[in-house]
Amino acid sequence: MASSLKRQDLQAEDLSGHLTPSHSVSEAKERKSTISPFLMNVYSVWRTVLDETEKLGKARLAAVEVFQQNISEDAKVTRQNKIHLAKKVRERERERERVSIFFIDISELRIYFVSLIFFYRFMILV
Repeated sequence: MASSLKRQDLQAEDLSGHLTPSHSVSEAKERKSTISPFLMNVYSVWRTVLDETEKLGKARLAAVEVFQQNISEDAKVTRQNKIHLAKKVRERERERERVSIFFIDISELRIYFVSLIFFYRFMILV
């Protein structure tokens, strides 16, 4: 009888000291007082491991959030810098285009003026 009780106890209880649903509430109260110190130590060690793992996970998550925020701030500064440089380049390109158009106009006027002078001299000589 004692060996069958031990076997039943082992089947009804997992390593953390919890009882399977087949036991009643009164049996659970009785069993709680008779749980061996070894199982309580294993349970408390396991609970501590889980708690510390959770704390470590939360700390890592917080570190990742801070890191992500720093990266987004740096990216924001870089993006603003790129926009500012693009505006400068666009403005310089417009000025270069204006200067180019100005030189083309001067070149055309020079050709016109030279041809006018040539025509005027030709008319005087004739």
